[in-house]
This record gives sequence, C-alpha cells and structure tokens, in this order.
Amino acid sequence: MFGWNKKIKAGALQYVLVVSIIILIVLLSFILLLQLQQKVAIKNNLYKEAILNTTNGFNYISNIKLSDNSDTKLKFSNNPKEETSISKSVWGVFDLVKVNSKVNKEVFEKVGLVGNLISNKKAIYLTDNNTPLVVVGNTKITGTAYLPIRGIKRGNISGHSFYGNALVNGSTRISTSSLPINSRVKKLNSVQNTILGGNLKQIELKNGDNIVQSFTSETLIYKDYQRIKLQDISLKGNIVIQSLSKIVVTRETDLEDVILIAPEIEIESGVRASFQAFATKSIYINKNVNLAYPSYLVLPYKSSKIEDKHGVFVEEGTILKGGICFLHENSKERNLDPQIKIDTNAKIVGEVICQGNTELLGTVIGEVYTNNFITKQSGTRYVNHLYNGVINVRELPNEFVGVNGDSNIKGVSKWLY
Repeated sequence: MFGWNKKIKAGALQYVLVVSIIILIVLLSFILLLQLQQKVAIKNNLYKEAILNTTNGFNYISNIKLSDNSDTKLKFSNNPKEETSISKSVWGVFDLVKVNSKVNKEVFEKVGLVGNLISNKKAIYLTDNNTPLVVVGNTKITGTAYLPIRGIKRGNISGHSFYGNALVNGSTRISTSSLPINSRVKKLNSVQNTILGGNLKQIELKNGDNIVQSFTSETLIYKDYQRIKLQDISLKGNIVIQSLSKIVVTRETDLEDVILIAPEIEIESGVRASFQAFATKSIYINKNVNLAYPSYLVLPYKSSKIEDKHGVFVEEGTILKGGICFLHENSKERNLDPQIKIDTNAKIVGEVICQGNTELLGTVIGEVYTNNFITKQSGTRYVNHLYNGVINVRELPNEFVGVNGDSNIKGVSKWLY
C-alpha cells in the first residue's frame, strides 16, 4: 500500500525558502523603488514650483517700485508651505534684487542686476539752448532726434562740409530747455554714499590675489587713502575698491562686476573687464580698452566751476558696452570744454547722458542725452557742432537695460546667481 507521507529532503526545503526570500526581496525593492520615484517626483515638482516662484518674483518687480534696502514677502500659489521673499539694495547704477522661494524644504534663489528698459528710443536729446545743431563731415544720425526749436543744419569746419544725404535718418521732435532724466539717474548723485554706507567688510589686497565674492554674501571693500594701482590681480563679484586719491587699472588686472570709487580713475590701454566706476573729478579710458556689458562710468560733478580736465574721456579704439553719465547740478554754467569726450574709432553701445558738453568723434549705438555738442578743430571750439560723430539707436538691442529708460518698465541686465 502506497502512502503520501514521504519525507521531503531538507535541501529542497532550503531551496524553496531561498527562492521565497529572493522573491520577497524583489517585491520589497520594487515597492521601495515606487515610493522613491514618488518622493523624487514630489521633490522635483516642489523644486520646479520654487523656480517658477523666483521667475514670478522678477516679473512682479518689473512693473512696480520697491524702496531701497527693502524686503518683501509674497505668495504666488495656494500652497501653504510656499514662502517667497524679494530683497532690493543698490549696486551702483542698478538695483541688486534677490528673489528667494522656499516650497516645503526645497529652496531656489536668483540674484540679478535690475535697471530700466527703453520703451521710446531716442537717438539724440539735445537741450534747447536757442542754438541749432550743426552737422559736419561724416556725421550720421539714425533714429528719432529731439532737437532745439531752431532745428538742424549743415555746417563747415576747416573746409570740411557735411557729406551725408539726410540730416537725420528718422523723425525729429522739439526738445525742451532741460534734459528729461528720471529718478534713477538723479540718485546717481548720491550713489557713492549709498554704497559706502552699507555693511562692508574690510580686506587687504596684494599682487597675485584672486578673489571671488558672491552677491549672496557680505560686500568686501579695499580702501586706501593713497593711490591704488590694480595690477596682476583678479577680483570678481561683490567687491568695492575705494581710493581717496586715484585708482589705476592695468591690463594685467581682471575685474568683473566690481565697483571702483575714487576722485580720479584711469584705465590703462588693453584692459578687458566689466565694472562700474564712480569718480568726482575724472575718468580716463585709454586706447583699445574693452569694457563688457553692463559697465558704467559715472561722474557726478559737485563744484560750481568745471575745469577742462574734469569729465569722462574715452580714447580711440575703445569699446564700452553700458553707459556714461556726467551729472552737474549747475548745468547752465557756460563752458566750452567737453565733459564727455568719445574719440575717433571709439564705440559706446548703450547710453550717454551728459549735463554738460559732449564731444563725439566716434560712434554711439544707442542714445545720447546732452546739453550741448562741442568740438575742437584746428584750435577753434565749435558749439553745438557734431563732427564725424555717428549715432544709431536702431541697432541698440531691445533687451538693453540701462538707467535712463522708462522707470515703470524694468529688466535684468545681468544674472549674478
């Protein structure tokens, strides 16, 4: 008689047990993988929401006015775990805006330099001083020109007449007796005090230093009462260099996004950099310098009398992408020296704002606001004469962000973080 109670070998039981454990491990691993994928998906969605909130933050400030050194809390969603903050401070001619968004435990931050977009581009805005604009030589104006009521006419200097076909390649409007500058430009008169009045950490510099300071960290400052010569050094980011005498930048120096402050500033030939410079007497940019966007040269002149060596002077072969501002509270003072001089074959891409006299022998791709044009030829000064100067605002990119545009339309000139 046969029976079914035969003993199963121990080896077979072990085999079944091992297979069962392997199957269990595979199933558990699959379940854990699904859970991990769900967590990663949730984390990814939260991070995407934080990124979107920072973008919404910069969109939010593009059409509103925030006070300096302010912190604003906002919510861009119904998520109770979302928290977005916007902080604004001053970095030279621009606003330094930081937008930080936290969604649950996910954090994203963006930092940018914010200025004004130009909604109504002007090639020239020339103050009406009851004198017409006289164009001579190879002068070419492209874009809308705001001119004195006496208009524009051809002229002659040392036997050179006007060689162009049209006096203005664009429409003309009548200007007023003063330059239309906005609140951002007016603040440049005191921006040095604003920068130096913040929380700054003193540092020492020596040749060979390579310093990178994030704009999410404290501002570093190197200050000297004597002349500072920047040579064989690299400085990038949230750094201020101040001299109570003069700053000289040599071609062995690498500067990016820093601010220079001194009565006199000189940039030697061959320098390639990006910075903002604030002086009270003079800024000299020597030959073949290349200053990348968004570089700005600002000289708010306080003295009641302007001397011939005071102003911003750009020599031939130099390219500056950004802007130049000469501000003078007593702008009606009679003076026959240029306070901004742009030499032959020099090019400015951006904006030139001069509450004084501008001598333009080179090219401006952008806007020129000035009280007067002046040129010195063969020992004679010619008032409101534009000699071989080229101004073309139509070639200025619509994305250009500067200081004298529409105060109600803002844009980011550079992302810093």
